[in-house]
Amino acid sequence: MNSIFLSFCIKRIWYICFYSTILFESMSCFGQHTFVVEGKINASDGQILLIPAIPSDSIDATLDIRSYSANITNGSFTIKGELGYPTYPFIFKFCSKDTCRYSSDFFVVREGTQMAEIDLKSPIPLVNNEIMKSYYDSYAYSNYKRLLKDITWLQTFSDSITAAYPTPELIPDSLANVCKLIKENHIERARVIENNTCSMKDRNYSFWYLYVHFYQRGIQPGYEYFLERYMSDSDIGRSFIGKILAAKLNEANIVGIGKKFPTNFEYKNLTSGKFEKINTEQGKYTLIDFWHSACGTCVEQLREYKKIYPEYSAKGFRIISVPGDWTGNLDRLDIALRKYKFPWPEYLDENRKITTAINIIAYPANFLVDSSGTIIKKDLEPEEIIRFLDKNL
Repeated sequence: MNSIFLSFCIKRIWYICFYSTILFESMSCFGQHTFVVEGKINASDGQILLIPAIPSDSIDATLDIRSYSANITNGSFTIKGELGYPTYPFIFKFCSKDTCRYSSDFFVVREGTQMAEIDLKSPIPLVNNEIMKSYYDSYAYSNYKRLLKDITWLQTFSDSITAAYPTPELIPDSLANVCKLIKENHIERARVIENNTCSMKDRNYSFWYLYVHFYQRGIQPGYEYFLERYMSDSDIGRSFIGKILAAKLNEANIVGIGKKFPTNFEYKNLTSGKFEKINTEQGKYTLIDFWHSACGTCVEQLREYKKIYPEYSAKGFRIISVPGDWTGNLDRLDIALRKYKFPWPEYLDENRKITTAINIIAYPANFLVDSSGTIIKKDLEPEEIIRFLDKNL
C-alpha cells in the first residue's frame, strides 16, 4: 500500500504543478460570456431545461457553467445566461407536468444569440450558430441521421418479433440472428461515425464531441490521436480546456490498450471474504468485467458470458467480474449473485473506490488481457468476444 500511496502523492503533485502553470492562461478565457437561445418546439407549453453536457466541476472548479430553464409559450422559449468559457456543450430536456419526456443529443452553445428548433420525435436539436452549422454540413451528421432511422426501424422490428412469440425461447434462430447481425452493423457504423466526427475540419465541434464522449464513456481507442491533432492545429485544442482534457486522457489511460492491467489493488473475494489482488496471468485470455447490480445491460452481458463460458474456459479463457455496488445495495447484489450463479470469481469493489482510482467512469466496462496481463481490447460486446475467441483459441 506504501507504493500506491507514493504514486498517488506524485500524481497529485504533478497535477498541482500542471494547473498552476496554466492558471494565468485560463484567466483570459474565463469571465462573463453572455448567450441567448431563442427556440421553437413542437409543444404548446411545458418547460425547457438547458443542462451542461459536462458538469463544470468535472472539468475545473474555476469554470462557472450553470443549468437554465424557461417556460414554453405557444411553442416558443427564450433562455438567457452566461458562460464561464466562450463555448460549451449542453443538452435540452423537455418537461411537462413534472415529468421529463425528452432529452436531446448534446450541442455547442457559444456567446451571442442563436436560434434553436426542437422536434420531440428526434434527439437532434437544430442550433444555428456557426459551430453547429459546420456539424450539420458534415458527412458524419448525414450518416448519423441515417443510423438513427435504421436503429428505430430495428427496434420496431424487434418489438414485433417479441410480440409475435409468447417467450423469447420460441423465437426462431433465423429471426434472432437477423436482429443480431443488424445490431452489430449498427455498432460498427457508430464507430465509423465517431471517427468521422472527431476528424471534422471545424475542431470547435469535434473537440467538444470528444470531451463529452470521454466524460460519458471513458477513454476509447484513438482519443489521444485526435486530441494531438486538435492541439497542433486548433485554438481550442491549445487552450486551457484542451490542456485539461490532455491531462485527463493521460490519467485515464492507466487502463488503455497496450497497458498492463493494474493489479496492485486488493478486492474482496466474494467467495472467501478475503481481500486479494486479482491475478490476470493464469489463462491465455482473461476478461475483467466491471458491473453493478442496478445496471440491466451489465447483468444481460454477464448472462451472455455464462452461456459461452464452459466451451471457452476449457481452452484457456477466464472471466473475472468486479461488481462496484454501493454499501446500501449489497443485499441486491447478493440476490443477483444467488439468482444467476456465475461460474467465475467475483471480486467486490465496494463504493467503487478502485474503479474510480483507475478512471472507470461508465458501466458496463470490460478489459480483455493476454497471458502477460496486457490489455489487448476493451469494452467488448459478447458477440465481439465470441468472434475473438473463435479466431484465437
